[in-house]
Amino acid sequence: MYKKFTCQLCGVNKTGLSYLVDKKNYCYSCYEKVISQKQAQEEKSQELYNLIKDIFKIDIIPQFTIDSISQEIKKGKTWNGIKETINYYYNVKYYEVKENDLLYISTIINRYYEETYQYLKKQKEVQKANESVDLTPVKRTVNVRKSSLVKKQKDFNYKIEDL
Repeated sequence: MYKKFTCQLCGVNKTGLSYLVDKKNYCYSCYEKVISQKQAQEEKSQELYNLIKDIFKIDIIPQFTIDSISQEIKKGKTWNGIKETINYYYNVKYYEVKENDLLYISTIINRYYEETYQYLKKQKEVQKANESVDLTPVKRTVNVRKSSLVKKQKDFNYKIEDL
């Protein structure tokens, strides 16, 4: 049965089928957008969790680590930013991996998030500068005079006694 509803994304009053996601009604086109955003977010979170598993050599991430990462997401940090921060901390700065670092992952993220951003920004600038460098060889003509090819010999007037 069709009903009247207001789409939570586009804000249009519609009559028809509503699609429910997280207790919110969406029209079909907005529903597809929301689902694709959720899938992209899920992929990014899995990339982050896989990186943590690789760095700490664990199979299951503790719930308190997942909760602290979720809190950082709610504070406005991005999945990719958190992933790059953890990668920067352990793979660029080469800090030793400690078992109790999972307890303090939120502190690591807060302390190095901006530093990671600046590092990545600088890396992009360097990469852009390297791409814009022209490495084609320049042809130059060199004129060689015969006098420059002849070795100039010095007179060696040494006496045997001086040696």
